[in-house]
Amino acid sequence: MPDIHNKLFIQMQRANAMLTLLNLALVLWTLGGWLALSFKSYGISLVIGWGLRWLIVRQVSSHFQRRALDNYAAQTERS
Repeated sequence: MPDIHNKLFIQMQRANAMLTLLNLALVLWTLGGWLALSFKSYGISLVIGWGLRWLIVRQVSSHFQRRALDNYAAQTERS
């Protein structure tokens, strides 16, 4: 039987790696937009890009918090 905590930890590591890639992509997008777009378009681009990043990070964080609590509840029921 696989260790459920280890499986959750591996999934959290993968999600963290994907969020790191998202951050790098947004930094590059920010720099590229600064060079290529007008000031107004650049501001709109920043708000949309970083707003979406904030939503994604929030959803991923709450997802893994829920999973961790579910695993804890399942473990305490077995004990």
